[in-house]
Formats: sequence, C-alpha cells, structure tokens
Amino acid sequence: MSDAEKAADIIRRGGVAIFPTESSYGMGARITDEKAIAKVFGLKGRPEHKPIPVIAKDLNQMEKFAVLDETAKRLSRKFHPGPLTLIVDATDKVPKILSKGSIAFRITSNSTAKRICELVGEPITATSANISGEPPIYGAEKARKQFPGIFVVDEGELPKNPPSTIFDTRTGKMVREGPISEKEILDALD
Repeated sequence: MSDAEKAADIIRRGGVAIFPTESSYGMGARITDEKAIAKVFGLKGRPEHKPIPVIAKDLNQMEKFAVLDETAKRLSRKFHPGPLTLIVDATDKVPKILSKGSIAFRITSNSTAKRICELVGEPITATSANISGEPPIYGAEKARKQFPGIFVVDEGELPKNPPSTIFDTRTGKMVREGPISEKEILDALD
C-alpha cells in the first residue's frame, strides 16, 4: 500500500492524516465527517469560528458541496489546479462545523493530494499542518514531531511556496493575496 493509499484509508475511516500540498503540508479529514473535522480543529488549536479550507481532485468532486456560480467556474477553469482558494456558498451537505454557510476550496495541483482526494471519494480538509498562528510546515519530519501519532505522507522538504490566494466569489473581494494577484483574478473576470 502506498503512503497516499494509507492516508486515504485513514481519512476514509474517520481519521486525520498529513500530506503534501502545493504550498505546505496539509491536514486532511473527510469534509462530511464532523468528528474528524473537530479533531483537526483540536490538533491545530484552531478556533472553530475560523473556517478550514478544503481541496478536491476536480470541480466535479466539489459540485455537491459548493454552489458553483459562473464566477467560480470561470476562475476555476483559469487557475485550477493551483494555489487559488475560492470562497463560495456551501450546500447543505457540508456540516456546520466546517461551514458557516460558505466553503473555501481549491483544486489541488499536488499529485499526492489529488490522489488522496480521488481515493477518499470526496473533498478533504487541507488546512496547513501547524499549530494555529504558527508558520506553515514544509518538512515531513517537523510535521511528525508537531503531531505525534498522526500519519504523515513523507515527501521530504517541500519548496517554501506561499499560502494560496483566497478570493471570495460572493463579494468579489480578495481575502488574501498569494501567488495569484488580484489583478490576474480581475483580468480573468473581465
């Protein structure tokens, strides 16, 4: 069994695993599993009012969890897979612990993360694998030390890419500028 398969199996059975993403190591749980999501909040020490972003293997996998209007579809076609997180309205299939009416998602460009989403069969959480407020973790060894007992898909030291750009499609506002600039987003919507 590959590490991606092992991580997917843990996540499918209600556990939490750590895996590489296009930015840093991320912490994954099924987005329909309230207990696993609560565990992610607890491990990170993250306040529950702060939403957790999710990743999917493609837009089709997001469709039953996210309301994808024309703006979201257009930005996804242009920038996904990649480091753009879109905030959209959530459907009623998303548990309240994860969504306060909206969901933040991206289509991952990391092949391991994409494979895990594929094997789990639904999007997974992809919040950075760190203690809330601390810098992202780019090394598997550091992730293991920070979260003993949590399975880590070890791809060594990741490139120190910045966290994804976050854009709220509902308000048309930039929440966090990352690798993709506000100008690039506005140009894509023109």
